Amino acid sequence: MNFLTIGCLVLGYLLGESGLGLFNVYTIGHLKPFIAFALGWVGFIIGENLEFSTVRRMSAQLLILSLGQLTAAFVLTGWALWWFLSGPAGWPAGTALVFSLLAACTATATDPITAAALMDRGRRAAGLSHLLMQLATIADVLTTLLFWLVLSFSVNHIGSGVPGGFGFTVEALLHPALGLALGLALSLLITPERDQREVTLLFMAALFIAVGAGMAIRVSPLIVCMFASAFVMSVKRGKTVIREVVHQLEMPVYVTFLIMCGALFKPPLLVDLFWPLLIYVALRAVGKTGGIFITAKAMHLEPGAPRLGLGLLSQAGLAVVLAVNIYFEVDAALGLNLIALTTAGIVVNQLLGIEGMKLLKSTFEEEE
Repeated sequence: MNFLTIGCLVLGYLLGESGLGLFNVYTIGHLKPFIAFALGWVGFIIGENLEFSTVRRMSAQLLILSLGQLTAAFVLTGWALWWFLSGPAGWPAGTALVFSLLAACTATATDPITAAALMDRGRRAAGLSHLLMQLATIADVLTTLLFWLVLSFSVNHIGSGVPGGFGFTVEALLHPALGLALGLALSLLITPERDQREVTLLFMAALFIAVGAGMAIRVSPLIVCMFASAFVMSVKRGKTVIREVVHQLEMPVYVTFLIMCGALFKPPLLVDLFWPLLIYVALRAVGKTGGIFITAKAMHLEPGAPRLGLGLLSQAGLAVVLAVNIYFEVDAALGLNLIALTTAGIVVNQLLGIEGMKLLKSTFEEEE
């Protein structure tokens, strides 16, 4: 899966302006409605993990561990990038702040699929792989919630949001309000009597309407649909068929984002982003590993727990989704820089993730 991620990024690059030119400024601009739809689809996938019964069953220890690594990665990466960009790099203070916060959000994202490389097919509900899958899934939910707040601040801060002193509050509250409205509509339309084909048609129709409305008033379909999914999954008894519909396109949607990110990747931008990239990769790794290490030690968990951060070094799908979201929904110039930083970071972090997983696995095997 690590090499598949890198392969999709390379494929996108070869299809972009630097390669065959299939994706250029003209064609990419016309893909915005499709990308917005894909953002909404990812939002439903992530929001499924915010279902009330799922949250209630969530391990408190895993939640605290995940919060530890997320907080450390976000604070360290965001602060260091802001210091460098607003100081030595000479970026305007406001731009440096927004970019640093958004980049720090993508740095907190991890890759749940990577843990499948260690999955014991005979013991799906136990073992190191299942533990990492849980940690990574929780981390992605927390990352998306964090992105919701940072995005609301960023949109208002760069002048394209709601004017006035309550701009951030309005931007932040629009997402759950629209999400709950969409979730309520879906809950009323999708009844137990409907078969999967009818559910698919209703689901896609509602998603298109929500995405269109979101594009009109400049809110992220990703965040709106996350709240809608959390509501639907929490109130519907027949949610199994909805879950099946949502996961029909999970892999193709993420692959689409990887290819799009590769197509938008501009290597010349890395000349100016060389030092930020080093900061991004280094402090993300420190945050992921150090955050869990300190949290696990403070909680006096079992000996292997402090090393679990090694299993979260890989970075792929959600980081790409967030970067592309910024390009299409907030600011294209800022988004291109974020995509360049994130894409290069993902390639390095996927390779670091391979080594991290090997070291983590060997450590646990030695202790057993």
